[in-house]
Amino acid sequence: MSDKPNKDYPFDYKHLVVVHGIGDQAPNETALEFINKFIRELPKDQGKRYEVQVKNLFETLEFKEKSKAEAEDSSVEKDQKDKDKEKAKKKEEAKFTTKGSFRPAYFVFVDNDKKVNHVIGFSEVYWKPIPDHYMAMNDGHLPIPIFVWARSINTRFLKSDHYKWAKEAIVNVEKMLGTLKILAQIYKKTEVFIEGLNKFLGDVQIYAESETVRQEINNKFLSVLSRIDGFSQATAQKLKDEYGDDIKPFGEPEIYVISHSEGTVIAYNSLIQAAIIAGYGDDVSEDLLEVLMKGEDLRIKIKGSGEENTADVKKINESAQAKNWLPKVKGLVTMGSPIDKFYTIWDSAFTTSNLKDDFDGQIAWYNYWDESDPVGYGLKTVSPKLKDGREDRSKVVTDAHKMFDIKFDAGFSRYFIPGLAHVQYWKDSAIYKDIIHTMMGLGDPLAKSGVTNKWWGVIHVSIDKVAYYILRIVTVFTLVFFVRKILGQGHQILKLAQEHISFASHLSPFSKLGYFAVLMLTLLIVIDFLWWWYMKIKDRVGVDVVYWFRVFVIACTILIGLAYCLLDLVKGDANVTNIVGYVTGLVVTVLLWRLHTTIHSGIMQMWRYTRKTNTNYDADVK
Repeated sequence: MSDKPNKDYPFDYKHLVVVHGIGDQAPNETALEFINKFIRELPKDQGKRYEVQVKNLFETLEFKEKSKAEAEDSSVEKDQKDKDKEKAKKKEEAKFTTKGSFRPAYFVFVDNDKKVNHVIGFSEVYWKPIPDHYMAMNDGHLPIPIFVWARSINTRFLKSDHYKWAKEAIVNVEKMLGTLKILAQIYKKTEVFIEGLNKFLGDVQIYAESETVRQEINNKFLSVLSRIDGFSQATAQKLKDEYGDDIKPFGEPEIYVISHSEGTVIAYNSLIQAAIIAGYGDDVSEDLLEVLMKGEDLRIKIKGSGEENTADVKKINESAQAKNWLPKVKGLVTMGSPIDKFYTIWDSAFTTSNLKDDFDGQIAWYNYWDESDPVGYGLKTVSPKLKDGREDRSKVVTDAHKMFDIKFDAGFSRYFIPGLAHVQYWKDSAIYKDIIHTMMGLGDPLAKSGVTNKWWGVIHVSIDKVAYYILRIVTVFTLVFFVRKILGQGHQILKLAQEHISFASHLSPFSKLGYFAVLMLTLLIVIDFLWWWYMKIKDRVGVDVVYWFRVFVIACTILIGLAYCLLDLVKGDANVTNIVGYVTGLVVTVLLWRLHTTIHSGIMQMWRYTRKTNTNYDADVK
């Protein structure tokens, strides 16, 4: 196997731009994780048909510059008053500038069959410091408290029919946030959840609600793509330095955008803005014009005389204009995309019809979403199926129709754990194969995508239900444990229990436990079924009957639970400390019951709406 490109083959340049989602990503983290997996998924017959030469894998190494207050004394402990003063200074002088060096990140993939050297560069749109900066300026708080903001999301759904299918999920998310807030007051370590919500939902809030911050984040995306001609030139120079000046010139770069979670919204929204800048829209604001980057920002050192260097920089400046780099974008990948939520909830800020003209050379779009992912959905909101067929271009009305050719948009069941499925796309070999073979044309094109259901897809709902009832029973027995402990503190209650609950005295403790478990599980299933029936039935009288029958079953369940609590009580001496401890445990368990309910209904089961509503772009228009 050769350790260098074949200089007899032509070179082409393909550039991957990775856009991370919400969370605590470090610089280069998402891009490097992606490229590690990408290289490993390339065709495997090394040294025969294909060869891979891994070069530099880091584009920049960034350092956050300290503020003056941080630089003065960050190691000496101060009293609270001094810390408050320092916090105020940091708020006033906070800086999020970076110092680093630029080197092209790339590797070479040699196809000996097609006789071509594919030079594959990559970079990251690292936008996380922008919302972090604004939170730091606000003493680490969100502009709108997370609990109040969450309720506003529900209110916004009142304006449309979306409220009908989203109400239960959003209401349960509200309840979940409220429960976490109460738990944080009882148990301080629960504050970790609140901090996590601020970090994750904070990114969503800031990007969605603030036009200024949204544009700043979009500018970050646009600036990276505007510099790709510069990346190409710098990479070509690195290859010439290493292997000699007889390296054949690159052709025009091809750009592929790989995005996840909120990063998909940033990528899509920014590409539409780029099309507006390029002349496909009616209005171009001054703010958008300012994002056109200059070649000097790359800090590329190009060999030659000063005149040659000036000419090269001028060429880079010209290529940085959106009208020049946008046609080079050949593919967009979105994974676990919440585009439908942004373009539904904030439809005044995220509009779907901005382009006046069709885009020359549509961008291939691959949208991947697992049915166990409560965030990822299809593209129907921004690209509904045309009533008269997609081929009739005169009927095209949305930006997505005008600018993109949607190649893949289908829900699948590949990731086992609901909720956690949202981060599993990065590890899915089938998605990488789609990107490598079909979208980028490396190796042999796939006749059919391998991103299909796993074997457990048909029973996923059943597995989810089993897990739900197991957790319910565990919580029931935890409640019983604390109630029995509390009741056991009183002699009179113990005496009452022995007199009135003697009917079960002949049963062994194990039999009592078994009967109770089966009975409670049966009642829980009945209660769940009655709720499903209540949501389905439309007759007013029938609704009332089902509702009150469900209330009756719930009351019976509580009474049976209390009866079991009174069986075989172990007398305990009344102790204030014990009683307070048991009552606290009981309260926490009740809150955990509610938290389990809201998580399951509000988050874990949101993917069931996907099964019902057909959110992919090819769904029938109603």
